[in-house]
Amino acid sequence: MSRSDLSLSEARRIALAAQGFDRPRPGRVTADHLRRVIRRLGLLQIDYVNVLSPAHYQVPFSRLGPYPRTQFDKVVYGSGEFTEQWAHEASILPVETWPLLRHRMQAHRVRPWGFEKLMAQIPEYVASVLDQIALAMRLVAGLSVLSGLVVMAGALSITRYQRLYESVILKALGATRGFVGRVFAVEYALLGAGAGLGGTALAGVLAWAVLRFALEVPWSWAPVTLALGVLAAIVLALAVGFLGTHRLLGQKPLGVLRSE
Repeated sequence: MSRSDLSLSEARRIALAAQGFDRPRPGRVTADHLRRVIRRLGLLQIDYVNVLSPAHYQVPFSRLGPYPRTQFDKVVYGSGEFTEQWAHEASILPVETWPLLRHRMQAHRVRPWGFEKLMAQIPEYVASVLDQIALAMRLVAGLSVLSGLVVMAGALSITRYQRLYESVILKALGATRGFVGRVFAVEYALLGAGAGLGGTALAGVLAWAVLRFALEVPWSWAPVTLALGVLAAIVLALAVGFLGTHRLLGQKPLGVLRSE
């Protein structure tokens, strides 16, 4: 015969049974007992109360009686069956439950609870902070490009004689000074483009990682800014290259070849 209501005593007994209080304590607590308690409850809330013992150790004790805490740690942290995750609060739960709480992980993985509400109240300040972060990423990229150009200048200095020899050989074969200059310009432009692409790619990746994983805000592709960065690197590479080799273009082939 079905019933539509319960007495207070019956409801209390059902609640206690669902929480695992309807059975006697085992004489000796094993790892399987601890596993069953956690799985029956669904989770253990982590609460490091320092008066007696952390709460997540007390819950199994209330169902099972005394047990070694090292045994609990081995079951929870050494078996691979359980993990810590944000459920109702920070909790210990079975790993198979973890995907069901992914929405909480996405919402509270980095930001403290309620911080997104504060961000919504001060959007101008948040935007300014993000702009400063983006500027820092661009500075990092700029430093990377400048480092590459310094290395390039050093390489040009080391290979100065080789470039001189190449230029006079080209002139001896009939190339004009303008043609040799264009050949060098293409080389410098390619080097600058490589440095610029590397620097802007680094800036883009850093900005994406910070915004996506640290701040969890949308990241938008800025092709114009990146293109300007590459263009600036090419111009700087051309300037550095010709500052180091422009005098070579005026050398006479005959004098250089005779010195060989």
